[in-house]
Amino acid sequence: MNISSYTAFSQNGEWVVYSRNGSEVFAIAFENNFFWAGTDGGLTKVDRISGNIVMYNEANSGMGAYYDCVTSIAIDSIGTKWLGVFTLGLVKFDGKNWIVYDTSNSGLPNNKIRTITTDRSGNLWIGTYYGVAKFNGTNWTTYNISNSGLTSNIIFSIAIDGLDNKWVGTEDGLFKFDNTNWTVYDTSNSGIPHNTVDFICVDKKGNKWMWLSQAGMVKFDDTNWTLFDSTILGTMHMNSLAIDSNGNKWIATDSGVIKYDDQTWIVYNTSNSDLPFNWIDMVTVDEKGDVWIDIHSCGLYKFDGTNWKKYSTLNSTLPSNYITAIGVDIFGSKWFATKGPGLSKFDNEKWFSHMFDNPNQIYYQLVGLAIDGLNNKWILLAENGLAKFNDTSWAIYNDTNSGLPCNIVTSIAIDKEGNKWIGTRDSGLIKYNGISWTTYNVSNSGISYNNVETVVTDTTGNIWVGTMKRGLSRFDGTNWTTYDTSNSDLPSNRIKAITFDAIGNIWIGTWNDGGMAKFDGTTWTIYNPSNSGLPDVNVNCIAIDSYGDKWIGTYSSGLVKYDGTTWIVYNQANSCLPNNNVTTIKIDKFGNKWIGTCDGLGVYREGGVVPIKTLPKIDKVILKNRIVTFEKIYPNPFKHFITIEYQIVSAVNISMKIYNSSGRLIAGLDNGFRSPGKYQVRWNGKDSLGKEITSGIYICRLDSPELSSVRHIIVLR
Repeated sequence: MNISSYTAFSQNGEWVVYSRNGSEVFAIAFENNFFWAGTDGGLTKVDRISGNIVMYNEANSGMGAYYDCVTSIAIDSIGTKWLGVFTLGLVKFDGKNWIVYDTSNSGLPNNKIRTITTDRSGNLWIGTYYGVAKFNGTNWTTYNISNSGLTSNIIFSIAIDGLDNKWVGTEDGLFKFDNTNWTVYDTSNSGIPHNTVDFICVDKKGNKWMWLSQAGMVKFDDTNWTLFDSTILGTMHMNSLAIDSNGNKWIATDSGVIKYDDQTWIVYNTSNSDLPFNWIDMVTVDEKGDVWIDIHSCGLYKFDGTNWKKYSTLNSTLPSNYITAIGVDIFGSKWFATKGPGLSKFDNEKWFSHMFDNPNQIYYQLVGLAIDGLNNKWILLAENGLAKFNDTSWAIYNDTNSGLPCNIVTSIAIDKEGNKWIGTRDSGLIKYNGISWTTYNVSNSGISYNNVETVVTDTTGNIWVGTMKRGLSRFDGTNWTTYDTSNSDLPSNRIKAITFDAIGNIWIGTWNDGGMAKFDGTTWTIYNPSNSGLPDVNVNCIAIDSYGDKWIGTYSSGLVKYDGTTWIVYNQANSCLPNNNVTTIKIDKFGNKWIGTCDGLGVYREGGVVPIKTLPKIDKVILKNRIVTFEKIYPNPFKHFITIEYQIVSAVNISMKIYNSSGRLIAGLDNGFRSPGKYQVRWNGKDSLGKEITSGIYICRLDSPELSSVRHIIVLR
């Protein structure tokens, strides 16, 4: 099992956004012990010592939801960050405030920025798709083909030498600007081998080092041109160029990173270094001479000449942005299933990645998740069956090693006795009690259809099954009842979501133009775009908060709140929702809505997201001056009777239950409101039916609104 973790500090405000966006690094700037990375997910600040991360994206910055791809960074003498944000323009961040400069409110000639650098006077020089812009903090000066010596408006790179000359790389040659005159170097008047100049760096001697995508690496010493052609670099494709304080050239290529000291070429790749992949997207050098490289799809690495160290620029360990399911465990940690390999956990402070033991290299897509009373995670593996994860090891159940009749699993629910109810594609509904598997299909039961979309349990123990084509089926353990468009007012037979409110109403999300339905046991109420504020006819998920408000995830129109009277729509245009396709919603006890989409995870709470640390995994937990404590459990092991003592500080509702090692409920021992004091429960080792249980290891779980604590009990017959 592969586990990784790191700290991601929370964002502020009503929205927090987590995603895999940020894995591609376009630019890096260094400031004291930190580096700032411009990524495809926004701006990331990383502590070089601890690795701790602060990410700035659409949820907590001046960059909009559609404009968080930071392609260039410059830090001025007072620490202000200047960002080139692709298609948005120039963004100024002073540590607190964000200011956006674009073509509508400034002299910026174009919003597409490729490069930013600063000169010795503190002026910004900005390369855009419509010329060069100079900005001194107040005034703008633009240089383009209409008013300067430039013959191309598409600017790829800008470098400034020791004499304050500006060297500009374009698709039409190299240009020198001495702050008065422009000089052009192209194939018609110089030794430059090609006119497209992608990168420029200037060394301490004033030599210009360039990468020409159609020719190779070139050196220009103001007189002579030297081409380092394919005889040296082979057929490598070059992506970036940097020069360290010793004059070494570092070249990012598709075949590794290359160091050139003017005499010797050294190639670092997967065969002779700790590089995990040879395609290098970017290289830069910090003030200490350490080399920083962004490896395609593998992250950011620092090389100090001997050791390689990986840094994350992501604010989560999500293996994919497509969130399929969210679960909350007994300690308040959030667990995420995605369409990527592995399971992600967020304990409200740190992210953890739990990867499968996968010797056969099967690509598992996780499409569902449920957590049982013993904190086991049950994960649906799309076309590969069912997995159980107990925080340490994995167990896989499929049609070759279990009673699961079909590997294509679609949904899962766990009832109060610990039974797992698993929906499949074309094989009906499966019940697993920890020992045996029972199949319910159209040939042996009253289930309406074998293709199950969703399954849930209600408070009375009924199992509700939403199907793809035959509506809704209810199973009470003996009898089946079906609701469809032919015998009820259900608006569509394709059921995607089922949930229950506090007074027993059933809320049903449908597809195929059905919208949402409410069923009180007698009457159906239909909500769709023609008769309500629901903006979409396809509803993916529904969650209900402690106020009774419904939070509705739609297929293409975002998140919707319905309080019984008013409809409020949150989408990419008016909020920080990562995507309008909302796939799953989970509401924690603090009112935070955890919203999974097909392109990232959003957390939303009106009035501000409540950050809360996870309760520690110990038997004694103090929270808000309330203590729930297991005192003594004796004798343990036991044969006939066991005594369980616990203590309560501050009045609270509690329940105490016994489970077997598979998570199945065996017996309820204690339940109700308790005043402060010490309590004792004596158990005779019998289940809820009065039957004596067999020898084995059992779990005693003590629940309160604040926490759950568990102890192991051993029965010896």
